[in-house]
Amino acid sequence: MDDRRMMLGRRYYPAVIVDQIIERVSAGESVTAICADPAMPCAASFFNWLADPELRGKYEQARAAARTRAHI
Repeated sequence: MDDRRMMLGRRYYPAVIVDQIIERVSAGESVTAICADPAMPCAASFFNWLADPELRGKYEQARAAARTRAHI
């Protein structure tokens, strides 16, 4: 199990969860739908994590990939 954690201020969040969310967003799933999964954090937590510039960049790239896939 990957126990890497990313830090935002004093909060840590599991990188494996973030990676799964980013992968699902890039596949076209909404954060709301992803976070409805009981294994995922609530959407509000994820959106708070986006204060981390590195995570925000990954999220924006995933959304761009999803938009590109939708237009193919």
